[in-house]
Amino acid sequence: MVRSIGIDPGTRSFSLFGIEEDKIVLDEDVPSSMVAEEPDKLIEIIENVEADIIVGPSGYGLPLKRVEELKEEDFFLLILRKPEDKGISVLEGLVEFVKIAREKKLPMIFIPSVIQLPTVPTYRKLNKIDMGTADKLAVTVLAVKEVAEERDLNYEDINIIVVEVGGAYTSLIAVRNGRIVDGIGGSQGCIGFMSHGRMDGEVAYLYGGIRKIKLFEGGVVDIIGDKELKPEEFPKKAFESSRGKDAWDLFFEEIEKFFCMMTVSVPKPMEVVLSGRMVEVPEVKSELEERLEKYAPVRKLRGFDAKSKTPAQGSAVIGNGLLGGKYKALIEHMRIKEASGTVLDYVLISNWKENVKKYGVNIKLVYEK
Repeated sequence: MVRSIGIDPGTRSFSLFGIEEDKIVLDEDVPSSMVAEEPDKLIEIIENVEADIIVGPSGYGLPLKRVEELKEEDFFLLILRKPEDKGISVLEGLVEFVKIAREKKLPMIFIPSVIQLPTVPTYRKLNKIDMGTADKLAVTVLAVKEVAEERDLNYEDINIIVVEVGGAYTSLIAVRNGRIVDGIGGSQGCIGFMSHGRMDGEVAYLYGGIRKIKLFEGGVVDIIGDKELKPEEFPKKAFESSRGKDAWDLFFEEIEKFFCMMTVSVPKPMEVVLSGRMVEVPEVKSELEERLEKYAPVRKLRGFDAKSKTPAQGSAVIGNGLLGGKYKALIEHMRIKEASGTVLDYVLISNWKENVKKYGVNIKLVYEK
């Protein structure tokens, strides 16, 4: 039997989840600060499980690359952070963690993000990078598994939209006939709890020289004006001031608007699947259900009923399938093994290729012969 571990590199915490077929062998959630300060401890937890395969923290996605194959350009592609842009400890900890895993020759592999899948039409990828990071792909795999099992359906009969509402970003992924066909990533779509989501091009132009940390600003916490706000406090804060009410209305209205965009790619979803830290807040879950149930029945992704976050659980399922375990047919149906290229291949603005090359990355642009 395949023993598989999935890792979710969350903004606030890292989740470690392991399965041997359906038996849970690892279920840990550790603060992201621990990864930044003591990555060796995370390695120790993983080594004790003696896994056959570990799906590593894949960030913006790599097309099924083993840890020993990683080159310097791959570390850039994982986090998309300019070398001179320091100061985000969780990203630095993630890179250090992966380098230790490489030194120890752990059986770690990295999975793609949505834009690298062959099931997403090329035209939907143009001028985009974030259509859903690797963890969002993993959540979607878990959602397809759950809906298929509970409805007793073949994978090709699954038509759903996954709404992942995390502690920083909000993403939506469209699944048609059991395959991912579209996605709106957290830095491309609706506002998140911490992130502003998509940025007005004129704002980007006038601000100039944007640092990575700015992608974690402009969300609910900044609208309300409380950087220390916890997701559980959002419902109460939302009705204490006009700023709070604005944050509440914008947060949910944008999710509904972008959800409607996804129905162009999946016209008649059989279900809406909710996941993410914000969905654990009862009032948030209730508001999402009220807004989205007019389009399709809404379920909260249950996964394996573990404390680990659903992206880690989905990653473990992917690892199992990649090694020919119980979920082999699911992973083959979703064509994850056929992912290719980098997330930077679809931007059609002048000098793009030359611009990213200065970060040590060589890309082949779409349509390039």
